Amino acid sequence: PWATEVGLEYLLGVVEEVDGEPVYRTFWATTQDEEKAAFQAFIAYLMARLDAHPEMHVYHYGGYESGAMKRLTQRHATCVDEVDRLLRGDVLVDLLNAVRQGVRASVESYSLKQIEKFYMPAREGPVTEAGFSVVAFETWLKERDQSILDGIAAYNRDDCVSTWMLRD
Repeated sequence: PWATEVGLEYLLGVVEEVDGEPVYRTFWATTQDEEKAAFQAFIAYLMARLDAHPEMHVYHYGGYESGAMKRLTQRHATCVDEVDRLLRGDVLVDLLNAVRQGVRASVESYSLKQIEKFYMPAREGPVTEAGFSVVAFETWLKERDQSILDGIAAYNRDDCVSTWMLRD
């Protein structure tokens, strides 16, 4: 949130199922111009998949993703029709709503990290929570150490794989 005056969506990550296995893909940005390009590439990727598979859904956990898409569309004045198609076409599916309505769990909260205890091993690595990701990215801005970005990507991959597994 402090990377630029208006914040920066520095990593857009997605898991696509290929032959029953999760394949992780990243769209990185370290500047506002790169953020716009990453967002456009991400939306183009989704649109190509949606055109090839009209029945497809994009699963996410909570409202952050749809909100970020709206913010990026507005911030960069781009991909308006595409994001509208995703939102109005019920392509995005919030699994948090499904969990809240369909699962009673003895956990502290219904956060993804709490719910995934039922179907995933404990997370490991330097970045294990969203707040750590932001701090790690701030550190990367100062140090430019590739291993920091690798840790952030591993965390995001775990989130994407967790969401993919939760879908099932």
